Amino acid sequence: MNLTNGIIIGLVQGLTEFIPVSSSGHLVIAEKIVSLSAPPVTVAVFVHLGTLAAVLLVYWRRLWGMLQSLLPGRDQERMLNRRLILMLILGSIPAAIAGLTLADVFEAAFSSLPLVGGMLILTGFFLLVGSRAGSSRRRIRVTRSGRALGGSGGGQEGVGLLQIRWWQAIIVGLFQALAIFPGLSRSGTTISSGLLTGLAPAAAADFSFLLSVPTILGAAAVDLLHLGGAVQFNSQLGVATVVAALSGLVAIQVVLNTVRARRLAVFIPYCWVVGVLLLVFSAVRG
Repeated sequence: MNLTNGIIIGLVQGLTEFIPVSSSGHLVIAEKIVSLSAPPVTVAVFVHLGTLAAVLLVYWRRLWGMLQSLLPGRDQERMLNRRLILMLILGSIPAAIAGLTLADVFEAAFSSLPLVGGMLILTGFFLLVGSRAGSSRRRIRVTRSGRALGGSGGGQEGVGLLQIRWWQAIIVGLFQALAIFPGLSRSGTTISSGLLTGLAPAAAADFSFLLSVPTILGAAAVDLLHLGGAVQFNSQLGVATVVAALSGLVAIQVVLNTVRARRLAVFIPYCWVVGVLLLVFSAVRG
């Protein structure tokens, strides 16, 4: 991998990991259409860690509070942060089970370009339903009560991050497990499902990004175990990791601003156009 490839890989990974257009789907597109080989496992691990760094930088205060809550004490803030940790664990279980038991199914899916196209179209529908759910709930809440429900929701109607229920966490986790299929966006499905369960827009986005922490760590740990001790860090790999982190920061802020402004639907045309083009390309190619 040369320096230019490292920059491109880091940029694509950082942007598509959080913007709801599916990073795995774009990896398949790069392989099948652009004829770019998939990055080596070592590169994939480090660019994923770069995107993890972006999440840590954005949510360090929240994550630090969660870590502090593990110390003795029963004040309200500690209890709420401990509860949030539990909700993140519950939300991570479905993807962990799916990844361990259906690995062959998901691996086979990465060879199907039509599947990626169909999943991108499905991602667009998830975004449409989630966007409408958030907008309709806002109108109902303002008419009936005129105030937000729960804290930490950024003053927006719906359940706040610290008030998320166990069943909401599990439902979001189930959608995250489905997003292992290439073309189905993890951020898109988790944010949309969070909105559908009644989470406030800001809370749905925050829970989605926080849920990516154990997901990325788990995937990186599995890949590192497969690599054993065969990890050689170099300047190109470092550049790819830094670019992934910086572009990930930009992507997170773009998505947060979009969700809070209730404009999640802006990503739908891209998903549908690319999805349809992939289906047409696959049909013509035979």
